[in-house]
Amino acid sequence: MSTWNWPAGSIGNLYIVNHSATINWTALQAPGYNKTGGATTNDFLDADINLGMNAGSNNATGFTNNNITELFSTGGNGASARNMTSFTVYGKLISNVPIINSTDMTNHTDVENAIVMTGILWDTSDDNRNGGTTGEYDTTDKEDLVFIANIRNEHDYKIAIPCAPNAAIGGELDFYVELR
Repeated sequence: MSTWNWPAGSIGNLYIVNHSATINWTALQAPGYNKTGGATTNDFLDADINLGMNAGSNNATGFTNNNITELFSTGGNGASARNMTSFTVYGKLISNVPIINSTDMTNHTDVENAIVMTGILWDTSDDNRNGGTTGEYDTTDKEDLVFIANIRNEHDYKIAIPCAPNAAIGGELDFYVELR
C-alpha cells in the first residue's frame, strides 16, 4: 500500500485491526466514551489488559512505555485522553478520538505539530460479545480495537500501534484503506 491514483488534495484513513476481528464500521466510538457518548474512566487500562500489555514496559519493542495507557492517556493513569481530534469514518464524524503523533514516534506527544497522527477506536457492536452489556469498552467483552491514521495526498501516512503483533491480538493484522 504505497501508491494509488487519487486526486491531489484528497484525504482518507488507514485502519489496522486484529485479523480475527469483524468490524462494524458504522459502530465505532472513541475510547473514553460509552456507546451513548458519556465519559468512561478505564478504557485505556482495559485495552492494555485485553492486549496483554503492561504499563511501564517496552512490550516486545525497544520503545519505552509502549502501551495504550502511556501513549494515549494523560499521566499514564488511563483516565482520559492526552490529545484528541475528530475523524470521519465511512461518512460518520467521530469526535474526541484519542491520538498520538505518528510523524515522529520519538516525539509522540507533540500532536499539535503532527503531520500525521494515529488514533484509536472501539467497535460498540461487540458490547455484548461475552454476555456483558456495559455500554463501554471493557475487559469482559473485549471489544475490537481499530487503529486509524489520516492519509494525506496519494501516499503520505504513518501509523503507530503500541505493540508488536503477538498472541494476545492474534498475531496477524489486517489493513484497510478508505479514500475520499
